[in-house]
Amino acid sequence: MQPVGFWAGRTERFAPGPWASASSKLRERLGVLATKPDPAPFAHYVHDPVGFMRDVRGFEPWSKQAEIAEDLANPEGFRQVVAYTCNGAGKSTLASELILWFMASRRNARVITTAGTGGQVRLLWRKIRSAYETSSRELPGPAPLTQQWNLSPEWFALGLSTNDETTLQGHHALMGRGTEDGYGDLLAVIDEASAVEDWVFNAMRGYMNVGRCYWLVLGNPNRPDGEFFQISQRGNWHRHSISAFD
Repeated sequence: MQPVGFWAGRTERFAPGPWASASSKLRERLGVLATKPDPAPFAHYVHDPVGFMRDVRGFEPWSKQAEIAEDLANPEGFRQVVAYTCNGAGKSTLASELILWFMASRRNARVITTAGTGGQVRLLWRKIRSAYETSSRELPGPAPLTQQWNLSPEWFALGLSTNDETTLQGHHALMGRGTEDGYGDLLAVIDEASAVEDWVFNAMRGYMNVGRCYWLVLGNPNRPDGEFFQISQRGNWHRHSISAFD
């Protein structure tokens, strides 16, 4: 149809110019950025926590720590690891190293940690901060705080006490998965698990229903009852024991 009236002969002023082509390219570029943001800084270690500890952190795990780490990261495994250890086995040190690995190797990762007491939660987080500060290579920042580490609104780690049940509820991995491996994964950590009440295990078990989740449970086998004892007998767990003779 030919333009008539006022528009007759005026179509040339509305023809696409160079700015239109540039605008189209800009919109296309912004679309690419929206769908393909930068990956985590150490994404190539997403399935290699031991390599991360050695190459990035400058930390050499001993054999039992390495076995626990490899079982947790194994993409073909259960993604649930429990370790019954003696005193001084380095379980909290291992937990801190694995938290740094998880946060640095997965974009929009989230980590929830707890323990039997508030003091035990704070002790773990002191180890996390110390490991961060002494890393051989620079880790993503800002640095961890007293009981939290926030890289973005969707990328964080929290240390929660067990005196308020509501604080441990409602956490989950991201449901909308990104293109890179590990995007939005969640790691739940229970340290000093023999002192943790059963409801804490039940609350964290709820995390496992959404997205891809990992669960690390560490403690001394002080009680022949409770959920920490029960998971030594049932469920899909990689189980480890560390004695004073190992």
